Amino acid sequence: MRRNPPTQSLDHQPPDVTVITQRQPSTPAAAERAPGSPLGEYLRRTIWLWPVLVTALVVRYQAGRPQLWRDEFATWSAVTRSPGGLARLTEHLDAVLEPYYRFMQVWVGLAGDSALALRTPSILAAAATAGVVAALGTMLGSRRAGVLAGLLYALLPTTSRYGQEARPYALASLAAATATLLLLLAVQRQGKQRWFLCAGYAVALSLLGALHLVALLLLTGHLIIVAYFAYTNRSWRPFLWAGGAVLVALAPLIPLTLRGHHEVGLQLGSRVHPPDIFAIATLPDGVFGSATVGGAMLALAVVGALTGGWRGGLFGATVLVPVLVFVAASEFEPLFTLRYMVFIAPLACALAGLALARVRLAPALVMVLLLSFLCLKEQNIARLSHEGRGAPLVDYRGAARTIAQNRQPTDAIVYGRTGWQFADIAIEYYLRGSTPVDVLASSSRDAVGSYWTPEVADPAAALAGRQRVWAVVPDNLGTHKPDPLPAATVATLTQHYHAVREWHVSGITVWLYERTA
Repeated sequence: MRRNPPTQSLDHQPPDVTVITQRQPSTPAAAERAPGSPLGEYLRRTIWLWPVLVTALVVRYQAGRPQLWRDEFATWSAVTRSPGGLARLTEHLDAVLEPYYRFMQVWVGLAGDSALALRTPSILAAAATAGVVAALGTMLGSRRAGVLAGLLYALLPTTSRYGQEARPYALASLAAATATLLLLLAVQRQGKQRWFLCAGYAVALSLLGALHLVALLLLTGHLIIVAYFAYTNRSWRPFLWAGGAVLVALAPLIPLTLRGHHEVGLQLGSRVHPPDIFAIATLPDGVFGSATVGGAMLALAVVGALTGGWRGGLFGATVLVPVLVFVAASEFEPLFTLRYMVFIAPLACALAGLALARVRLAPALVMVLLLSFLCLKEQNIARLSHEGRGAPLVDYRGAARTIAQNRQPTDAIVYGRTGWQFADIAIEYYLRGSTPVDVLASSSRDAVGSYWTPEVADPAAALAGRQRVWAVVPDNLGTHKPDPLPAATVATLTQHYHAVREWHVSGITVWLYERTA
């Protein structure tokens, strides 16, 4: 006798599930369906709000404490340009970030450009993602699985790290989780509901690509979902409507993808190399923000996939396949940057919540609290500095404070502009209108469409008549010693000036020169 395949509904129970008789509820799912007071029913239906609130509190805590770092200064520099200036920048660099920059231009116009204001969209996105994770966990297992998954996401170091950063990764994680949820809903609906969900799915995918092109690797996992439901229902229709939604979503992204591919070598080629086995082993650390917690989350996700029936297995494949494709693609393109896979974290949390829901609520919450305790060190590091873990703080704010306390109105300033530290952008951000004149700048960054200011060929002529000159030089990231200024600038300062004072703050050296009589 032929065995009937599962239907399209995710509420389908696999054959190995024991049917509970109508006595006392003895499973979490049954208990959740038991009748109760209106208040109790309301609390059960809105239980996803708890992960949202916890995430909002955790990520908002000390969100303005870490000073902006290199990438956030790039965001500030880009979004405070004119629309034409931003277009000139993305013609040469960061084309794939132009949609995010355009959004942030509008946001900064409304909310300002303080560190907290720049990070607020990411804070809101992180909180919303926790709600979507809770919905995914509920769909895969139960409300208990959903709330535990959302709480796990709230307490991850990477949730705080990227939720407190003026970059698009937290928003991309929200788009990835939302697209996955909408696809899972679409495969179990019919008629108009499915088309509305498909439209939402297309929008979420388009936003995902606009925010983080690499995150479109998630489509390889979505293909597993569509193929599974096409097979179990003996129909090719899921490929038609899901494929149509994908085409609609990706069509506007083709120009962005072509421009981004043209710039890959410039942005990443010299810094990112194909991964070896040791680099691949760091993926859980990069995705979850801690080697210890990453190992624990990986173990929970595997347990959730193996013990969660066909739902867990299907979703486990959805999470695993994009990671494998990312590693394989990194052998041919310079893509292996750990933060590029952070969008997998919310999906892995849904699997981990499925595993934790197999024990009673009290022990499960104890495990969540234990994991959060293990995260405390990384949570604190995220609030001290956004530089890489183990890397010294580049104290732009301290350097700017030193200049502000000792400057005179006629002072000039020169910078070490090699590398990616963006010391000139940082000093301009913190000093605003009181920044000394950048006498070596031959043009503005806005005019040339770059983050690096072009310099004059004759520093001696540019410095003529200047009595005091500040020199701000970031440390070389490899040697932790100041990178040298250009040779012509050093020759001019040596010949016509003498250093009257030197300050060294973390990651930056500041000199004050006075003209020799």
